[in-house]
Parts: sequence; C-alpha cells; structure tokens
Amino acid sequence: MNQPLLEWDDKFLIGIDQLDFEHKDLLERLNSLHAALVDHSDVEQINQCLGGIYARLEIHFALEERVMREGDYPEYDEHKALHAALLNDFADLMHELESNPGQEYSEAVKGKLRHWLIDHIMQNDKKMAVLVADKPAKLVTQLGA
Repeated sequence: MNQPLLEWDDKFLIGIDQLDFEHKDLLERLNSLHAALVDHSDVEQINQCLGGIYARLEIHFALEERVMREGDYPEYDEHKALHAALLNDFADLMHELESNPGQEYSEAVKGKLRHWLIDHIMQNDKKMAVLVADKPAKLVTQLGA
C-alpha cells in the first residue's frame, strides 16, 4: 500500500468541531486522490476523486464563511478571497489532470495538494478560529443545525 500524502495530526485542530471534522474529511479525500494517482487508476476514478474534493471544498468554504460572518471576523473578505483562489487553483488542477490523464504525478502536484490543505488550516483557519472563539455560543450551536 502507498504512503498517504498527508497524515492527520491534532496540531491541525482549530477548535471548531464541525470545521475540524471537515478538515479531516478533506485530508482523507486528498489521500484517496493521491492513492488513485500513484496507482495510475483509471481516469473515471481519478475524476470522481477530483469532483468529490471540489464539491466538498465548496461546501466546506461556505460553512467556514458562515462562521466568519457570524463571528464578525474582521478579515472575512481576505479569507473568502483565499477560498476563491483555492477553488480556482483546484479547478485548474482538475482540468490539467482530466485533459492529460497519462501525465506523471509530479512532486509539484503533490506539493500543491499539501499546501492547499495544511497551509490554509495552519495559517488562515487557526487565526480565524482564535478571533471568532470568543463569540456567543449561538455560533457553535447553529453549526449543527
């Protein structure tokens, strides 16, 4: 079996349970994509992985943006712009992999996948979580709704 691209570490926790759950899910999805690419799986399986990740990113970012709005996060616009850039970058990667299914799975692509998740969590989401953490409990309870 292949080594996973990313391994979960509790240092990635930001302290907002639903977002932490989704971060773990995205990590697992990226590992599934990594395995499919390393194993040279058929194009349909790779495209399914890519589409599933993209859809989860959209849903995850919408939730995260809701948390930021309800928590009056002062850097909402900047963080939302990062989400848009990540989605655009991922869409570009999807197009690249879909249009060149036999291409080599490069270290550059692996690095992008790692960067998108880990760097965003560690640099941006942790900062956001600290600043919205002191907001009323209604924020956290509404997430489950």
